[in-house]
Amino acid sequence: RGFADFAKHTDFATSSGSTTAAATLAAAKQKRRKQQQSKPKSQSSDVSDDKNNDDANNVANNNISKPKHLMRPSPIYSGSDPRLVVLFRKIGQKRDPTTKVRALEELTSVVYPPPSDDESSGAGSTSKGMGDDGNGNGGGEAPFPRPEKIAALSHLLYLHETKLGYDNRPSVRAASYKALAAAKGHVPKAWTTLFLGDGDDSGVTAAVGMTWSASMGDPAADAARNASALVDELVAAENGTKQKTSNENGPGRKIRLAVCCHSKSVLGCKRPSALQDVINPASKSSVAGGGGSVNASGGGGKGKKNKNGKCDVREAAVSAPAMNESEREETEERYERVVLSAMSGLGRLLERSPEIGDDAVQNYADLPSFPEASSVTRLLSGTSRGSFRRGAYALVGRMCQFAPSLVLPPDVGGAGTSSKSNAMALGGLIPQLLSSEKDPNNFVPLLELVLSYLAAFKRVSSHDGVIGPWREGAMDPEAFAKSLSKALRRGCCGAPAAAWGPTILPIVASLPASSAPGPIDVDPAAEEGVKDGKKEEKER
Repeated sequence: RGFADFAKHTDFATSSGSTTAAATLAAAKQKRRKQQQSKPKSQSSDVSDDKNNDDANNVANNNISKPKHLMRPSPIYSGSDPRLVVLFRKIGQKRDPTTKVRALEELTSVVYPPPSDDESSGAGSTSKGMGDDGNGNGGGEAPFPRPEKIAALSHLLYLHETKLGYDNRPSVRAASYKALAAAKGHVPKAWTTLFLGDGDDSGVTAAVGMTWSASMGDPAADAARNASALVDELVAAENGTKQKTSNENGPGRKIRLAVCCHSKSVLGCKRPSALQDVINPASKSSVAGGGGSVNASGGGGKGKKNKNGKCDVREAAVSAPAMNESEREETEERYERVVLSAMSGLGRLLERSPEIGDDAVQNYADLPSFPEASSVTRLLSGTSRGSFRRGAYALVGRMCQFAPSLVLPPDVGGAGTSSKSNAMALGGLIPQLLSSEKDPNNFVPLLELVLSYLAAFKRVSSHDGVIGPWREGAMDPEAFAKSLSKALRRGCCGAPAAAWGPTILPIVASLPASSAPGPIDVDPAAEEGVKDGKKEEKER
C-alpha cells in the first residue's frame, strides 16, 4: 500500500515504465473499489443515526440526570491564581492582625471592587480585577475570571466561619464582613447559593447566624456596621429568591432558622473551651481520636491506648500543651463577646419576627432549632458573670413580649401552642432571681423582665381583676412579695432608684390584695430616687 501511494504521487509507474509499480497501483485501486462495494449502503446511515442518538442522549443526561453540584464553603482555595494564593496565605495563616486586615482590604479592592461610574450608570462595562488599569492599580494585569472569584468567595466564607468572624481584633472582623458583602455584586448567584443554599433549609451556612448576631451585639462599631450591611444583603437575597411573599418587617425563614441554630450552639457552651469546639468541630473530633489539640492554639497531645485500642481523652487533655495567660485571656474575651452577641441577636430576631400580632410566625417553643430552655435558665441563675445575667434578663424580657409561648405555662389559654416542648418554668425562677441578684447594674433589666412577664399573662388571661400568674398558679404571690420586699429593703444593692422606681408601682399593683407587701423601710436616698423617677415618668 505504501509503495502504491508512492508510485501514484510520484508518477513512477508511468514515467519510468515500471510494470511492477503499475501492477501494484492497479491492485490497490481494485481492492479499495471492492471494499466500497461490499459495504452495505444502510450501514453508513445507521452509524450516523446511532452517533446522533448517542450525542442526544449524552446531552439529555448532562442536562437532566446529572446531579447538581452543591456549593459549600471550601477549607482550601480551589483556584489557580497565584495572586490569590498569596493573599489567602496572609489571611488564613498569618497571626499579625495588621497583615490580615491589609490582605482583606486588598482582596476587597482588587477582586471585588465597587462598580465604577460607567458601570453604575449602565454603560455595561465588565468588572475589573487585580492590577487592572480601570481601577487605577497599574500593572495592566488581567482581571479575575468568574470561576476564580467564586473559588475565592468559597474559601473566604470558610475562613470567616472558623477564624475571621471570631477574631478578637475588631478590625479583622470588620474587614471580613466588608469583603463578604462586596462579593455579592460580582457573583450574585454563587453568593446567594453559598450563604442561603439552593432549595431546602439544609444548605444555609453558619455565617448567616454569625452575621446577624454580630450586627446586633458586636461591641465594635465598625464590625457591627459592616455586619449590618451584610445582613441587609442577605435579607434582600432571600426575599428575592423566595416564591412566596416575605415578611417585610423581618427576615425570611432561612435566616430565622440560621439565627436560631447559631444561638442554640453558642448558648449551649458552658465554658470557653466548649465554644472552641463549636468554632472548629475538627478539634473536638481530633482530641477524641487522641491526636488533636484541645485549645485554640493547637497541639499534639495524644492519649495512650487502653486495652480496647481506644485513646483516653482525659490523658490526651492532660498531655496537651496548656494555654498561656494571654491565650487564656483571648479565649475568655471571645467567649463573652460571642455569647452576649448571640443573646442580643436572638432578642432582636424575636422583636422583628414575633409570634403574635399581624406579622406572627411559627411558635418558637415548637421550633427544634431554638435554644433549649435549660441553656437560657443557666444564663439567668447558674452563672457568676454579671454581664451574662444582664443579657439573659433582656433576652427573656423580649421572649415575654414577642414570643410568649416560650415563657407561659402549657395550660394558659391563647399562648398559641399545645406542646410547650421548650417553654421555661419562669414563674418559679423569678423569686430566686430577686433574692440572689447582687449586681446593681442588673436590677433594672431584672425588674423590667418581671414587668414583661406579668404583662404577657395580662394579654392572654385576666379574670375577676386578677392577672394571670397568680390565678393560674404559675408563680407563688407570697414568695414573690417576700423576695421583692427583700430587694427593696436593700435598696436594690445600690442601683439608681430613678431607673427602677417607675417599675415598682405596676408590679405591686398586680399582686393580689392578700399577698401585697406591707410597709417597707427603704433607704431615704432610694425613696427620693423613686419620687424623682415617678416625676420623670409623668413628664415623659
